[in-house]
Amino acid sequence: MKRFQEFTENVDRVAALKAKQRATVDKFKSGNEPAPKQTPERKVHSGDVDTENLIAKKQAKAKAMARKAEIRSEIQREKQDK
Repeated sequence: MKRFQEFTENVDRVAALKAKQRATVDKFKSGNEPAPKQTPERKVHSGDVDTENLIAKKQAKAKAMARKAEIRSEIQREKQDK
């Protein structure tokens, strides 16, 4: 009989502990609303950046070459006018 009483006491303790743990978990879950993660829609790949840099470099070179040709043509015109 003594063993049965110890067993029931232990069962009651375990049940009380589980109830306390559940209450703590419920309190934690309801109290802390996690902020939704804001992730960028698309991460920029380093290859994309390199490609954009290469395109910009080519465009700058073409613009410089066009300006250089324009200056040369102006110089030629001035020489012909003299």
